[in-house]
Amino acid sequence: MIDIKQIIDALAPISSCQTDTKILFGSCFTLQKIKKGQLVPQERKKRMLYFLSQGLLHKYYQASVEPLSSIEPSPATPVEQSSNTIRFYESGSFFQRHPIDDNKFSPYHLCALSDSTIYQCNYENIIELYQTDHSIAELFLHLQDNWTKRLTDEIILQHQEPALLRYQKFRERQQSANQIPMKFIASYLHISRKHLGRLNRQLLKTK
Repeated sequence: MIDIKQIIDALAPISSCQTDTKILFGSCFTLQKIKKGQLVPQERKKRMLYFLSQGLLHKYYQASVEPLSSIEPSPATPVEQSSNTIRFYESGSFFQRHPIDDNKFSPYHLCALSDSTIYQCNYENIIELYQTDHSIAELFLHLQDNWTKRLTDEIILQHQEPALLRYQKFRERQQSANQIPMKFIASYLHISRKHLGRLNRQLLKTK
């Protein structure tokens, strides 16, 4: 069952839109449950908007034609060696995914790091809603601004030096950092797991 209230609460900062508009927007989403370790299915030929109601997701790039079936592959497998963490999504996040064509492989995957509840909606439905209520456009502009800010923050974070500062900034921004396996954090920060272990010890000494 869809809990529209969660979506409305996430849109609360958009004070220029009426509650009725937010309810209309929330009504076009459908519910999807993803178990820990499962990949979030990617739609073909449909651009999708998602809202992560509960859980934690890990987006990564993997050039292999075989997608990961588990978040804990063997360290010796070429799959893990060729994957690269891009970002993490926490509860309350809106995000979008571009469609993939039939018979084509997408190297971008989204995996649940914990049992997750996702609401999803395709852009065609949102365009139809716009015909009913033009204020839907304001919601989208707000979401686009948030995505742009997040991307800018990530670019700035990736260029922070030294690595200890980069890691500290990551932990400050990522509320669920303690739930993320160290190998994914190391990949995201472009450092080795051994180096990340040293950074953890440095942080413990400063407390």
